Amino acid sequence: MSGDFDTERTHCVVCGSREGRTEASGIDYIYEGSSQICTALRCTKCDHIYLNPRPTRDAVGVLYPPNYTSFSGKFTKDKAAIGRLKEWVQMQRISKYLDKLR
Repeated sequence: MSGDFDTERTHCVVCGSREGRTEASGIDYIYEGSSQICTALRCTKCDHIYLNPRPTRDAVGVLYPPNYTSFSGKFTKDKAAIGRLKEWVQMQRISKYLDKLR
């Protein structure tokens, strides 16, 4: 695993509140870019979940390596069945929240 990355304190980007409770903490177990623990907070005003502190823009290279599939183009829609499968999985994840947005 690589070293730590820079973070910055933030607030809820939905409502602007600076109050939240810890929802989860953990490391990047998929790409193992860092052993640094990140904490997700649930805003006490609007329930939005966000990282605080959050990684800075300069940390993107540590968190998302060149082989990160969303950036690599490896599984794009026009690359046969695997691309269509990836799109289907993503839509299944998103569809769970569509009703809550209405």
